[in-house]
Amino acid sequence: MKIWGVFALFCFMFASAHGKAFPLSSPDGKLDAEVEVSKTLVFSIKFDGKSIVENCQIAMDTSLGNFGANPKLVSKSFSSVKKEINPVWANKNKILDSYNRLLLKFDGFSVEFRAYDDAFAYRFICDKKGEIIVNSETAKYPFDGAMDAYPQKVGSFHCWFEDVYRRMKLCEISKHMPMVALPFVFDAGNVKVAILDSDVSEYPKMNLKFSENGEIQGAFAPYPKEFENKGRLFMPKSTEDFIAKSSAARTFPWRAMLFARTDAELVENSIQYKLASPSKIKDASWIETGTCAWDWWNDWGLFGVDFVAGQNMPTYKYYVDFASKFGMKYFLLDEGWIGNNDLVATMQPKIDIKELVKYAEERNVKILLWALVRPFNKDAVKILDRAKEWGVAGLKIDFMERDDQQAVDLFEKIASLAAERKLVVDFHGCAPSSGLHRKYPNVINFEGVRGGENNKGGVLSPSHNVDLVFTRSLAGPMDYTPGAMRNLTKGNVNSMPSMPNARGTRAHQMAMYVCYFEPLKMLCDSPSAYMKEPVCAAFMAQCPTVWDDTRVIDGKIGEYVLMLRRSGKNWYVGAMSAVDKEIELDLDFLPKGEFTMESFADGVNFERVGFDYKREVRDVNSSSKIKIKMTRLGGGFVAKITPKSAKK
Repeated sequence: MKIWGVFALFCFMFASAHGKAFPLSSPDGKLDAEVEVSKTLVFSIKFDGKSIVENCQIAMDTSLGNFGANPKLVSKSFSSVKKEINPVWANKNKILDSYNRLLLKFDGFSVEFRAYDDAFAYRFICDKKGEIIVNSETAKYPFDGAMDAYPQKVGSFHCWFEDVYRRMKLCEISKHMPMVALPFVFDAGNVKVAILDSDVSEYPKMNLKFSENGEIQGAFAPYPKEFENKGRLFMPKSTEDFIAKSSAARTFPWRAMLFARTDAELVENSIQYKLASPSKIKDASWIETGTCAWDWWNDWGLFGVDFVAGQNMPTYKYYVDFASKFGMKYFLLDEGWIGNNDLVATMQPKIDIKELVKYAEERNVKILLWALVRPFNKDAVKILDRAKEWGVAGLKIDFMERDDQQAVDLFEKIASLAAERKLVVDFHGCAPSSGLHRKYPNVINFEGVRGGENNKGGVLSPSHNVDLVFTRSLAGPMDYTPGAMRNLTKGNVNSMPSMPNARGTRAHQMAMYVCYFEPLKMLCDSPSAYMKEPVCAAFMAQCPTVWDDTRVIDGKIGEYVLMLRRSGKNWYVGAMSAVDKEIELDLDFLPKGEFTMESFADGVNFERVGFDYKREVRDVNSSSKIKIKMTRLGGGFVAKITPKSAKK
């Protein structure tokens, strides 16, 4: 335990040849940082006694001065914080927020540093009045180029943020990728490192560039000056020579490094959520997460019905009936339900949203509507007012494909205006969240992933699916859209957009409902397909989408993962694999008493028929051990464990 009064008294005793150095340790003492103030601001980090990175240079060049160049220290302060966060929704119902803090005040600005047991974070704070323009931000992290990394390519500041995660050395990245998206994960010896941002507001998101020696540098989209329409997109035609402008008195986004001893430890962290701004919504009781019937992926592919399927009222009512039958919260009408993609214009004449909303309400289902983001630039209030007038529960807003400040500002504006009207939001065609889902918990999902919508021809590998748990998932909610019922393995994958399929086994797809954190989770396939498999459909449709507890038992990036989640008194097991893997799961996490476990595993004929599965229902308790066997062809395992009746 640190005695902070003594600690603060001796801080100035630490000095280097270049300037004053201030140590900062995590509450458990396993992470040690040192911040040096000289001609620049730099920090170094040790974890478990091992040097991870040295001389990381940070600065902000602004219209009010260069924050970090020849800084004049005015004062310093240390503090220790330990509190509990109770999220509106999350991976856990209670999050411990415990860290030690160093605040260095300079002339006109400050820098706040935090040391957590599993992370180090910093942010700039401006103390001046008026307006500030940020010309550039320096974030240089000189890691060893020989380290193994898992980057996601960003071709430019205008992209889908939906590339796969590849494997290469830090020193190789610059040869293949102009930039890399956050979160970024790599191996630093026996320590896994992830770079994240959080609380991004009135500022562009951070991407990363690399030098040939492996040095990592922050990269930021310039501030847009003029715009032009490009199809469905609203893109900068020209840009300013700066990256951000706002009122001067403010805090800037957090930059964070997460540290984990194992791949599994990466997943359990909550650092991005901890660093994000608290909820702006005082009464969040109206916000509802849950599973959702969805029409786009399955191409409105109904069969065995007595009407012509398509984007029409009989089809939409059938989706509502399906959602109601399986206890789902939502039905989403995706792109095409409205002719010109503009909600303030006239909808398709044969689609009556108010009638559909009424029909759905009678069956305890809520309606979500797809919307193009471009009209929100000038008509956000009108669009959201119309959505509220129609009685829908929320919107899926698509095709931003930018992460400059104005894109960030627009998303926050939409989130705020939607919250005022008690509408939930699913942001699509965008970068992952940087903490907005905590600030506005009515934003219940983000895309920013190469997910199921790209898998209509089985193009996504099982390895990619496993990767996402350890990479993309670190940035919060992820709209992958699982639930494919045409499960294909070894050599029989094919492209059939109107009858889409996915690589891996049925159990692999079902396990995604536990392994992926998606507060709004789609059932991507056709209701007709689910009706033929009601047992599998019921498990997926009734699986919780937010959790009281999350634990990662074992896993390795690109190979396999085994997770536990709890909702109330029920426990869920999810496992996915891209290698041949056998695991014995000890159920010692269960409390005393008897339980029933319903499980789905790969069937004996999975190699020939990917949707072959084995369902078992058995009695278990805390002494039970479960053997899980998965295949390299995209194996999986999923289970629900429920307490038995108190009656003897």
